[in-house]
Amino acid sequence: MKILIITAGRYPVPAVKGGAVANLVEHLVNGNSNERQTDLIITTPYDSQAEKESKKYKNCTFIFIKIPKILTMLENIIYKSLKIIFRKKDLLPVKSMFSFSMFVLKNSKILKKNNFDYVIVENTARLFWCFKLFENRKKYKGRIYYHLHNEPKKLGGCESIIKECKAIICVSEYIKLTLLTGKNQLCINDSNKLKVLYNCIDTNKFKKASNNEIIDFKKKLGIKKDDKVILFSGRIDSEKGILETLESLNYINTKNIKLLIVGSSFYGMNVKTSFEKKIIEIAEQNKDKVIFTGFLDYSKMPLAYSTCDIAVLPSMWEEPAGLTIIEAMSCERAVITTKSGGIPEYVSSETVILLDRENNISENIARNIDMLLDNEEKRKTMGLKARRRIVENFDSSLYMKRLIKIIKNNG
Repeated sequence: MKILIITAGRYPVPAVKGGAVANLVEHLVNGNSNERQTDLIITTPYDSQAEKESKKYKNCTFIFIKIPKILTMLENIIYKSLKIIFRKKDLLPVKSMFSFSMFVLKNSKILKKNNFDYVIVENTARLFWCFKLFENRKKYKGRIYYHLHNEPKKLGGCESIIKECKAIICVSEYIKLTLLTGKNQLCINDSNKLKVLYNCIDTNKFKKASNNEIIDFKKKLGIKKDDKVILFSGRIDSEKGILETLESLNYINTKNIKLLIVGSSFYGMNVKTSFEKKIIEIAEQNKDKVIFTGFLDYSKMPLAYSTCDIAVLPSMWEEPAGLTIIEAMSCERAVITTKSGGIPEYVSSETVILLDRENNISENIARNIDMLLDNEEKRKTMGLKARRRIVENFDSSLYMKRLIKIIKNNG
C-alpha cells in the first residue's frame, strides 16, 4: 500500500521548526519506520535541518519542496508592511501566499506524475487545489482522506472536493460533531464518512525529568528552591487563557508563587495588539511572580513541564484536542484546564481539574491552585494517574497503526 501524506504546508517534517501538525506527522513517520506498515511518502516544505533529520527514518520517502527565495523575501516585505499598517495578527495567509501557491503547484505535479493508493491531506483546506489541477480530482477519486486538526474556518473554494473524500479523519469526537451539525463552514451529513484518530505524543520523551535537571533549570530561571511553580504554555492570545491565568495571581493565597510562561517573550516585540499590551500591563503588576522563558526548543518542553508543580492550561475556546495538556499529563503533572471542545475526551476527572468557562474562572483557577499546593499527595496521585492514562491511550507507538486501520476499514 502506497500512501502519500501532503503536509499542511507551513512547517517542515521532520518537525525541526515545531508545529503541532508537523510533530504529529513525524509520529506517523516514526511509527512506520519502527514497524513498516506501508510505503509512506511525505511532501513537505524544504528545510536543510529537516532534510538532514529525515535520513534517520526508514520506510519513508521525503519529497522536500523548495520555494524560490525571491518569493519568500517578497512575502516577508508585504507581511511586515501590512502588520505595521493594520496592527493585526491574522495575516499569516498573506505571509505565505506565494510560497503556498508554489507548494500546491508542485504537489499537483507529484500527484500527476505518480500513482498513489491513497492520499492524506493534512488540515489545510486550500491544499485540495492540488486536485483541481491536471485532472487529479478524477484520478484520485475515492482515495483521498482529509486529516482535520481543527474546525475549518475557510475552505478556499474546495468544499465540493472535500465532501468527495473517502473519509474525514478528526482529532476528536467534538470536531466530528461540529461537521455533522454544520457548526462551521464544512457540513458533512454522512456520519460513516467521519472517523476519529486521537492525537498522540512520544511518552518516552515526555516524561518526568531527573531532580538534577530540574534543579539546574530552576537556577537558570532564577527560581528558588521553596518557590511553587505554575506553568502556562500556549500562544499569547485570548483563546489560550493566558489572561485568565495571569489574573488568577491576584487571588492565590499561597506564598512564593512563580508563574512560568513558556515559549513567549513580549518585551522585544515591536508591534503589539491591544490584547498583548493588556497582558504586559497585568504581567508588570506581578513582575516579581512572572517569568517569561522566551522560545524553548520542543525537546526542552518535558523539562519545563517537570519543573512546575501545576500546569494551568485553561483553553477559552472550543479546543479541538489540546496537545499541551497531554504533554503535561505525561510528565506526571497535575493539570488545571477547562471543559472546552475535545479536551474532556483526552482527560478524566481523576487526572485533571476540569473547570467551566465562566465569568469567575480566574478565581476558580486560583482556588484550585491553592487546593493542589496544599495537598502534595493529591498532586502526586493525579500526576501518576495522568501519566498512566496517556501511556495507555495516547502514545505515539499506536498512532500509525490506528491510521492504517481507518484506511483499511474504509479503503
